[in-house]
Amino acid sequence: MNKSNLSLSSSFNYDIDIENQLNLIADIGFKWFSFGLNLEHFDYLNKGSRNRILPLLNDLDISIDTIHGESLYQDEELNLLKSTIDAVKTFKCNTIVLHISPFQFKKKEVENYYKIIEKKINSIVNIAETEKINIALENVFPYHETDLLLEFSTQLNSEYIGFCYDSSHDQIDGPRDLELLDKMIDCLKAVHLSDRIKPFVDHVIPGEGFIDFEKIAEKLSKSTFKGPYLFEVMMTHSKYKEPKEFLMKLKEEGDKFLDRLARLTQQRISLKSK
Repeated sequence: MNKSNLSLSSSFNYDIDIENQLNLIADIGFKWFSFGLNLEHFDYLNKGSRNRILPLLNDLDISIDTIHGESLYQDEELNLLKSTIDAVKTFKCNTIVLHISPFQFKKKEVENYYKIIEKKINSIVNIAETEKINIALENVFPYHETDLLLEFSTQLNSEYIGFCYDSSHDQIDGPRDLELLDKMIDCLKAVHLSDRIKPFVDHVIPGEGFIDFEKIAEKLSKSTFKGPYLFEVMMTHSKYKEPKEFLMKLKEEGDKFLDRLARLTQQRISLKSK
């Protein structure tokens, strides 16, 4: 494992246009990038927009690892999913991250959202397997909302469909244990890492909040998922207010995390070989 496995999302600061974002992260040494779900910032569904930045990505030697797509419950005919797959193919990445439901909803609405998604399960599996594109379903609010996601895990019987673990989402009302990551560990297709300070103050750089990233690294060392690891952080609540300073600190903390993960993984491999 090497430090090129560190990725970040365009959501770190949507006030910076996509071209300036890419130039800025390249200067700091990032090699992986992900498009967040803000089409006003960068419309990855638009072929012209995609073609506009392809030369810049090539020049800067930056690869796209994931794209955050529209929630499946809103995608009635799965046309947005199909369009996002076109974007994935353009950028030669292989994973789309999706929510299956609203981030938070009332418990009495569980059955309604279950029925909406259940009707689409076979179509989603067929699309993923036909296109050979990974779909990573992301945990949302950590109660009945994420329970609904886990309930579908037995129906999504495909090597192309798994989970995206988001640490900030998981740790709402935390500190909480990492039971959810244990449940997802064998089916990870993507990982979103960021710290949480308190309610409504989250997606900050590891070390700014209360999440135990040593424990997360220990658990991820057991996974077959080997990255890139997306640090889905935002400047909104960070104490680092200048973009370059923010990204340099993220690079520092991200590299520390990957070094720790590499050591734990190697230790695990060594123990197995004895």
